[in-house]
Amino acid sequence: MRAMITSSIARGESREIWLYWGGTSPEALFLDAELRALAAAHPRLHYRPVVEQASSSWPGAIGLPHLVAKREHPSFASLSVFCSGSAAMARAVYRTLQAHGLPFEQFHCDWIEIFRARNEPF
Repeated sequence: MRAMITSSIARGESREIWLYWGGTSPEALFLDAELRALAAAHPRLHYRPVVEQASSSWPGAIGLPHLVAKREHPSFASLSVFCSGSAAMARAVYRTLQAHGLPFEQFHCDWIEIFRARNEPF
């Protein structure tokens, strides 16, 4: 995700980027400071740190990244989603966002090709 974002910035693209970066706790969000700085320097990058557990003083979202994204975007029909994580997580993210209007061809994840190679449904 970091490489895709920095490449987009270097190419001067104009599309909005929404990054929902998740972890179990604020301490688990590696690259948090760097991503906050990138978002501050590039207004088209919207960084949303999301943790499963945090104190009431946590300034980010609490929950699962794809569920926070679902709450913040009324539809996924015109968006492209890039997902990284475990196979189970990727399936859960896709199923949730598909029900929220995300077409399959707009969902990008390494696991899709792995499952195709194994002849397993995604």
